[in-house]
Amino acid sequence: MPLKNKRPDYWFYLEPTVHLLVNTTGSVLFYQSLTKKILEFHDEPVIHAIALQFSKPRAGYVIPLFRSDLEKKEVKILIDALKKNFMGDILDTRFST
Repeated sequence: MPLKNKRPDYWFYLEPTVHLLVNTTGSVLFYQSLTKKILEFHDEPVIHAIALQFSKPRAGYVIPLFRSDLEKKEVKILIDALKKNFMGDILDTRFST
C-alpha cells in the first residue's frame, strides 16, 4: 500500500460507468452499466482493501499503485479481470504531472 512521500508507479482507475459495492464482510461487486457485466469477489482481503480505497469519495475511482503491489497475485487477477471487462486499468504515472 502507498507510502506517504513516495510517488506511485501507476494510477489504478475504474471507468466512470462502473458501480462498486463493498460490504463489511469482505465481499466486493463491480458492475459495468454499459455491458451489464458483474464481477464478484468474496473473502479476498487484498481486493477488499483496494475496493475500500476506490470507494472513498476523494479517490474519484483512482488510486495509486506501486510495483510491489503488482507482485501480489490477487492484484494481478483484479487488474486482468477489470481490463478484460472494460471496467478499469492502470496507467504509468510517468505520463502524468
